[in-house]
Amino acid sequence: MRVVRIRPGPRTPHRHPHSCEVMFVAQGDGRFWEGDTVHQVRAGDVLFVPTGVPHATVCVGDTDIVLACFFPRRDLPSNIEELPGPVRH
Repeated sequence: MRVVRIRPGPRTPHRHPHSCEVMFVAQGDGRFWEGDTVHQVRAGDVLFVPTGVPHATVCVGDTDIVLACFFPRRDLPSNIEELPGPVRH
């Protein structure tokens, strides 16, 4: 598990090639991009990302969005691949 604080502004996607991810939105409002599909998210929402699916969470409010991210694989550095784009707003 890790806690992520995201400031307002655009982001590029990433993916986890070796595991799924479950995220709990602890604070803030935003957009969650899963591939080319976008969903509005807010505090209290739970998100599931299947293994290997590009995704990005973008903060759209004035307050940072805070996520609690859960992975069944312990070694996050070997399980995250930053992607060059597309930039998500």
